Amino acid sequence: MLGAEIVVKLRPVDANRYSGRERIDVEFSGNRVFTALRYDQFGVSKVHWRVDPLRDKVDYIKKLASFYETLKSGNQNKIDAGLIDDELEGIFFNKANSRTDYYKKKVSLGQLTGIEPRIVTHKKFTDFRAMKINTPYAIMILDDNITNMFSRLNNNGETGWEPENGLIAIVSHNDLSEPVAKLIEETARYPVPAERLQPVLGKMVYSFQ
Repeated sequence: MLGAEIVVKLRPVDANRYSGRERIDVEFSGNRVFTALRYDQFGVSKVHWRVDPLRDKVDYIKKLASFYETLKSGNQNKIDAGLIDDELEGIFFNKANSRTDYYKKKVSLGQLTGIEPRIVTHKKFTDFRAMKINTPYAIMILDDNITNMFSRLNNNGETGWEPENGLIAIVSHNDLSEPVAKLIEETARYPVPAERLQPVLGKMVYSFQ
């Protein structure tokens, strides 16, 4: 399986909505590993993937906390800290039964730091459906793969975000090919070694035209 080829598919997008937008699907052994949207007009890319359903959601918070520490250190690349305004930094939980409408009250990024991030003890952590972590270097999102609201209410109505339907998304204007490749390897439902993903991410996702 490790010798299988990585397949990259470019798909058409609605140019009337976003000029300079390109969708990239990356597959391995017949499974989609991740999807990326590259917005050349804005110099920003979004990468998202389904997570391993066998892990606990606290595990994913710990992985994102480690990812955040990597970005702050900036050792692997020159990381630019100009993605969002200071007042927008923080952790935001979504409102009930919504993936896109977030509470305005934010939680400090300080709760994402450390080996045992304090954010997992927050009262909204138990039943959130989506969580957005705004940092100066990247936006990290825990979302789900249930797109139909009735399915959401029937199948996921009591427990909120769960790894079975979970997605991780990373939005950034930086070349995060190295840390994102590692994060995908560690969390994806269909993981691929980071050293095989990094060249694809660097060339196709984080190379703006």
